Amino acid sequence: MRRFFRNSEDKQGNDIIIQGDDFRHMKHALRLNDGDEVRIVIDGMIYICTLSFQEDRAIGHIIDIEEKSYESPLKIHLYQGILKGDHMDFVLQKSTELGITKISPLETERTIVRLNEKKYQKRKKRYEKIVEEAAKQSKRTVIPEIGNLCQLKDIQEELIICGYEKDQSRNLRQIIKEIDREEIAIVIGPEGGFSAKEIDLLKGKGAKIADFGPRILRGETAPLFLISVLQYELGDL
Repeated sequence: MRRFFRNSEDKQGNDIIIQGDDFRHMKHALRLNDGDEVRIVIDGMIYICTLSFQEDRAIGHIIDIEEKSYESPLKIHLYQGILKGDHMDFVLQKSTELGITKISPLETERTIVRLNEKKYQKRKKRYEKIVEEAAKQSKRTVIPEIGNLCQLKDIQEELIICGYEKDQSRNLRQIIKEIDREEIAIVIGPEGGFSAKEIDLLKGKGAKIADFGPRILRGETAPLFLISVLQYELGDL
């Protein structure tokens, strides 16, 4: 059954008004018809609806509410060093499927792709579309938030895990054993990783610097590896 996300103002009694891109997608791409059933998510609630179509909108008539939870108890905020090409899009899509809560693109010393605020706002809209489509596909009830373009100095969370291949003093297994909270920030560098100066800055914020094992992971592999491990050990996998 197809899934759509709508805002709370679209819900009017037992009906949900569907306009704009979702309406056009239903009518022209999916070719849905009167009486077809869809799931519509509003503020984390899943409404099972039958559709009726008008000239410029569809109406979802609520027939049931699905109680099942699709969200992890972990709230993971990924600070991802901006990657080249479509690698960033890949990380956005797959981290959404793995249950990420928020993703903030990170500018670092070794970031190759440089964005000013105007360029980033344009790219942010594309990022938001990618995570929304991934949330629909993976049956999520929350669309991950896309944060502002940021730098390491902007990270404020209490629990921070950073992957760094040149520090083998502590492995990830040791760090996970010490985690006693559900809100975690993870910090992954771009191609080329972090400089020693940047690692010192993160250590000054209390970050836990983790070795991910004997093999070097690519910039788009490292975040998915870490999210998967955290969800397996502490989340709902």
